[in-house]
Amino acid sequence: MFAAIERHDTTQLAELISNKMTDPFNEVTDRSAKLEKIQSGNARSRYEAAQDRFRAILAIAGVGLLLGLSMAAFAWHALRKSIASLLEEATGHFRAIADGNLNRRIDVRSRDEMGRMMEDLRMMQSRLRQALLSVRDGTQSISTATAQIPASNADLSQRTEEQATHMSEVVGVFQLPAQ
Repeated sequence: MFAAIERHDTTQLAELISNKMTDPFNEVTDRSAKLEKIQSGNARSRYEAAQDRFRAILAIAGVGLLLGLSMAAFAWHALRKSIASLLEEATGHFRAIADGNLNRRIDVRSRDEMGRMMEDLRMMQSRLRQALLSVRDGTQSISTATAQIPASNADLSQRTEEQATHMSEVVGVFQLPAQ
């Protein structure tokens, strides 16, 4: 074949190509086609596996996102319940105290910061009640003492008159005869 190429013998080259090269060429072509088919199948299966993994990861991410949002909503609700409702309750107690109601029951349901605030509010209410009772008792004592002053004045006045009468009698007994 190389000799035919060197001589530029196209007839012999055409005969060699058509008789001797066709079978090996066809075999190479067939094997190349089979290899291409195998590689294409492998690539397709890898692509489909990658797509399946992507879909699975996407689904897991979606579930994680929903789970995270659910947890955030639950946390928001729990915080709102534990803080906002207690603040509203405390505000109601402050209004009652401001309106003069010192008998409204203040319940302490926890030992956290909000519970300590409610405990302090209850203590403030109790001390205000004690102070009010002390002022009322003092006012009653003053009122009683004030009511006793006129009676004491009347008693003192009566005794003074009696003393004056006795003094007049004593003076009458000791009066010297007129000269």
